[in-house]
Amino acid sequence: VSPSVTSSLHDMHWPERNEDDFRRGAAVLDSVNLDVLSFSHDDLCHLALLLFETLRLPQLLQIPVVSFQRFITSVRAHMLENPYHNWHHAFDVTQTLYTFTKVTGVLARLDPAEQLAIFVAALCHDLEHPGVNNNFLSEAECRLADAMGASSTLEKHHFSRGVYLLERPEIRLLETLSLKVKRRVMKLMKRLILATDMARHGEFLALLRNTQVEATNSSPSVSRTPSSYIPGRKVSIAAKGLDKEQELEILMKCSDVSNAVKAFNVSKKWCMRVTDEFFDQGDRERDQGINITAGFDRNTQRPDHRVTSQKGFIDFVLEPMYREVARHFPAMTFALTSIRRNRLGWDTYSDSRLMAEASADKLQREASVRDVHMTRHGDDHVGAHDGY
Repeated sequence: VSPSVTSSLHDMHWPERNEDDFRRGAAVLDSVNLDVLSFSHDDLCHLALLLFETLRLPQLLQIPVVSFQRFITSVRAHMLENPYHNWHHAFDVTQTLYTFTKVTGVLARLDPAEQLAIFVAALCHDLEHPGVNNNFLSEAECRLADAMGASSTLEKHHFSRGVYLLERPEIRLLETLSLKVKRRVMKLMKRLILATDMARHGEFLALLRNTQVEATNSSPSVSRTPSSYIPGRKVSIAAKGLDKEQELEILMKCSDVSNAVKAFNVSKKWCMRVTDEFFDQGDRERDQGINITAGFDRNTQRPDHRVTSQKGFIDFVLEPMYREVARHFPAMTFALTSIRRNRLGWDTYSDSRLMAEASADKLQREASVRDVHMTRHGDDHVGAHDGY
């Protein structure tokens, strides 16, 4: 596995904007109702820029808009075409983090440099992901594991390559910042990217369980849904014992595993993609003669493996974590409710039904893409419209 990608000024070309799709995405930019898989790669570039501009970061930090544009398109160019860990996932985590930090009030407590750091980290958190996990890199004795070490191998690589993009002469996103502020941005960025290592899940769950909660400026009238967030209203529920960086680590981690928070029809598509990627890794493990990771062998799975796996992930990973998150941040209760609703939805599903829906959706979207691509330019990733 050698995921390092090189990009040129051609890759940084800022695409034309489809106004209908832009308005559709902008209307739900701060909610979990944004289905990133219904947008093209180009659309997501414009929505990513909108996020930075909504926070007024170009003005507040005196960073040229073109630097943001080149950074965004470079991240896009450095995301590989994996079933799951791709440009759509990178934007999905970024937009979800924007929603979670906004509804909890955490975003309002950050200064512009910190806001820049967390969303740059989110965009880069899986930069150049090779479509396999850290265990594969170790078992296959990949060069990346030798270079980055055995722990958090991929996460260290993502951060390293993110720094490379930030410092490219054509981008220099942090050039206007003082050395002290730049170091602070880098430190927070690294901390958040490393927090996405699933090997650290138990660490963060224990942190949540072992801290007490102290409510501040809470109000029973505050809505717990992100779509009704009102700027300026204090909705912060601070966790006693958790510092600001720990809160951000936890919300970043939640954003990285937030597919089950989305509408069930969206969550189903991500379920297909992540299991496809797991099976692809299993194929590579078989080809290289190393032990196939449990649940990754497409040839030996039970008929309802995809659905069963999703149920197990919700029951043993998401439900316990989001339950603790909702205890610390009552404004996140809506996420726990969504997860529980989707868990009930999976009880009515089988793999055969899921696969039939995926096949029908793919045929319909392929026909739609052919029609749309005839009138749109600048987006070479036609397959981005393929929801499954």
